[in-house]
Amino acid sequence: ELVRRRKQVPTGKVAMFGGLKYGRQMANKVGLRSKQAGYLKWTLTEVENLSKILKGRFPNQEIYTDSVGTEERFKQLSGQSFDIIHLATHGFYLSSTDVMLSKNMDFINTDDYKDLEAKNMGHSGLLFATNSVKKELLRYDDGVLTAEELSKLSFENVDLVTLSACQAAKG
Repeated sequence: ELVRRRKQVPTGKVAMFGGLKYGRQMANKVGLRSKQAGYLKWTLTEVENLSKILKGRFPNQEIYTDSVGTEERFKQLSGQSFDIIHLATHGFYLSSTDVMLSKNMDFINTDDYKDLEAKNMGHSGLLFATNSVKKELLRYDDGVLTAEELSKLSFENVDLVTLSACQAAKG
């Protein structure tokens, strides 16, 4: 897909996520110390400054902050056309040992994985805001977007995705 040429007209559209509120249980959910999954105040400044820089060339901006920047909202971008999607959030990578030691990672259900690759893709991902109280969504839109979930989304109509997150190069 990286080398496939396509004729795409610039849309002038940008989506940005930053300054997200993760919820109290988020750190435990991914096996991180609570301090590591706390609010990232500079990510709000990051998306605000990026918005100002891009405003002239990309006037159609969707900015998701606070409790609006949910996993569910990010998944809704799948299949849409954007020039840029920028994510400023927590990233994580969990080793096999991390997974064995943590009891709170209910987003990792080994019954769901058909092979080792899919299982390993469930050990890394990104955190989004959590404001959903719909019980039927909590398992799949729980604020934890795993690499496996991401692989099922379509961003072929996006020119550039930037990721500003810790541990982004590990997973």
